[in-house]
Amino acid sequence: MTDKKSIKICDFLRFMGGRRGGSKHTGRNCRDIIQETKLQYAMELLDNSELSIYHIAEECGYSSPSHFFRVFREKYGITPNEYRVNKV
Repeated sequence: MTDKKSIKICDFLRFMGGRRGGSKHTGRNCRDIIQETKLQYAMELLDNSELSIYHIAEECGYSSPSHFFRVFREKYGITPNEYRVNKV
């Protein structure tokens, strides 16, 4: 992908109001907000690209495909591949 999205943690925290970031404005912590953003981007790629799931995991900043699979399944109850095939 040439249009890679990235989030600079320090900028994000500053935007959200300090080191703890997020909870003051959203009721959620910084880690949860970043995780949700990464998963939304992954779903966009699953819907609109033919990238392999391994490449999507990498593109979204996951340290390993297995970690991406685990986080995705915990959040949505299905694997990334099941999501792509069924377009839930």
